[in-house]
Amino acid sequence: RMAVGVLLPYTDSDGVAVKEATVYVPAIRDFRKHYWDAYAPYYPFNFILYRHSPRYFLKSNSWFWQCRDNYKPGDAAPRTNEEAFPDLWKQVPAGLMHLIAESECRPVVAFAARSLAECPEFCARLDTEDVIMILLRPYQESARLGFELAKNRYRKDSPDIKLALAVVGCALEEARAEAIKWIDASRAVFLSDSDFITAIVTSQHADVRAFARNLLRSSTFSDPTARALIARLIAHLVSLTEARTDEARDIADTLLKSFGAQLRSIGIRIVLDLLSHPMLEVQELGGNILLIHDTRPENLPAGVIDSLVDSQFEAMRGIGIKLLSGLPLAEFAAREEQLCSLAMNQHEDVRQAMRPLIKNLCQSSATLAERLSSLFLDALFKPEPHEGVHASLTRMLQKDMGAGWMQSATKGTAWKLVGAASPQAQELGGILIQYKVNSEALFAEGFDFDDLCELSNGEARAVRESAWVMFSKMLHRLQYAMNPAHLEEMSKAVRLLDSRWDDSRAFWIDMFRKFFTAEDFTPAILVSVCDSVRGDVQQLGRELITRFFKEENGDEYLLKLSEHPSSDLQLFATNYLERYATDNAARLRELRHYFVSVLSRVNKARTAKNRVIAFLSSEAEKSEEAARVVAEIFARQAVTIAVGDKAAAIEAMLRIREKYPDVPLPIQVRAPEVRHAV
Repeated sequence: RMAVGVLLPYTDSDGVAVKEATVYVPAIRDFRKHYWDAYAPYYPFNFILYRHSPRYFLKSNSWFWQCRDNYKPGDAAPRTNEEAFPDLWKQVPAGLMHLIAESECRPVVAFAARSLAECPEFCARLDTEDVIMILLRPYQESARLGFELAKNRYRKDSPDIKLALAVVGCALEEARAEAIKWIDASRAVFLSDSDFITAIVTSQHADVRAFARNLLRSSTFSDPTARALIARLIAHLVSLTEARTDEARDIADTLLKSFGAQLRSIGIRIVLDLLSHPMLEVQELGGNILLIHDTRPENLPAGVIDSLVDSQFEAMRGIGIKLLSGLPLAEFAAREEQLCSLAMNQHEDVRQAMRPLIKNLCQSSATLAERLSSLFLDALFKPEPHEGVHASLTRMLQKDMGAGWMQSATKGTAWKLVGAASPQAQELGGILIQYKVNSEALFAEGFDFDDLCELSNGEARAVRESAWVMFSKMLHRLQYAMNPAHLEEMSKAVRLLDSRWDDSRAFWIDMFRKFFTAEDFTPAILVSVCDSVRGDVQQLGRELITRFFKEENGDEYLLKLSEHPSSDLQLFATNYLERYATDNAARLRELRHYFVSVLSRVNKARTAKNRVIAFLSSEAEKSEEAARVVAEIFARQAVTIAVGDKAAAIEAMLRIREKYPDVPLPIQVRAPEVRHAV
């Protein structure tokens, strides 16, 4: 009796954190870990339970009970008796029952259950209520003892419902599994007891609740019995707290799947009570009942649907949208603003859930579709009320609202979208232009090539693509064969090649390569292509000049290309020197800036420099006038250009001095000094 009195005050909360220490052991010349279990500080506790334990011992000069070297906390307990007085306990088994019944400490209950199992005569005298008490204690050790006792008492031909209910509710999984077999074998008996049904549906164990759900779904109840069960289960459900959400979810699922027919006509007041419960799982049951209820959405109490749509829970908002979708079409004539507001809701799930509803409404009513699209477009020109709203609106306009709004949209609407601050609005503007170009033959006529350049430089890819699509409708304006007055348009169109986007530039370069002939360009236009600061466009310009070159335009090409600062184009211009600047001193003077520019490049344009020096040296020998021009160029450059080029320039100037002594040159020829040997 004293031992029982000592052990009963201990609870599970008295356990402390397991401790460990690493100690060097000289005898083995190695480190070893020592452990102290959760109840190590309690001397009387350990003395009574573990005095003869092979896993714990009291270290000398210590009040703490330490784990032996072959055991660490969490390992399986030994099957041998560990307690101080095993024989005395067997003489007083009522004390063990006292511990099982009242102790809130697992090690104590485990000891009592194991010791009581060694008292078969006492256990045989226990009545069923005692066995049920042992089963319903929250410890597996006591449940195992209770299960062994219950198996010996249970009779399949005369099922004991209370005993089976205790086994199916105990903490031992294998015991619950066996009880489920008992119940399944005698369904008719167990299903006739509403208390039993309520107990297994509301069990604290998930496996039992799952069994109950399957059992009820495959069973048939009279309408009064079903309604009585519904009332009891809902009463239990609304009494649950946030700590029991899994239980609430399973009970709600069982109600919906097993009693759907009765829930369709349940009182709306009960449903509203469910909706006002703080737990999501309970609210969700109420919302799902509304979805199957005989009461039509339009006949629900005012504000119910709106409160669901505004819920803090995503699941409830989804139910609210489903109920809203069930309203008659006529109801939405007065709900345009609400529909628009929901389409711009702060929650992404609400905006996504609105898409099927918006799609159905727009398919059913062209008038409503027109009004909604107008509201959506207006919203795109304003700042986003919430992140992602513009993306949702453009997605709905593009995919859910049909093509009616695009058909009635004007060029002004398209330009307004393209110029909007919102990237999503810009994208939609590009899509709108593409649609109009493909569906209206004359739509592209309202655009010029300045407009096309603006679209080609758009931030949104769809905007740039709209320029590409439109080009096929405007191509004829740039071709001489289709439009003799095409040059003004072409002078604007070549600006397309300077797009700041690589994809646009690649498209236009390909178009200019494929669709134009020599008659479509002038030398000035082709040279303007070369005037680009972009290397790929300059390359196209050189390619087009070479392909469409005409002799009569050679002088013009040479002069215009020579004015370009790019080293590539300066090199390209050297190809025309021999043909269009030979024997022409006046032309040399016109090209003087070009020659100086080429020769002034430091460590660049080697090929162009060599060609220019060779050409100037050759021309200087043909006439005094040409020699004077060349002399001016070389005289200016001789003091600045690289050593190799300086030597070539000096050599050329010496030849000029030799042939034309009157041409002024910054050089003086000195006779070599004659030195005499000593």
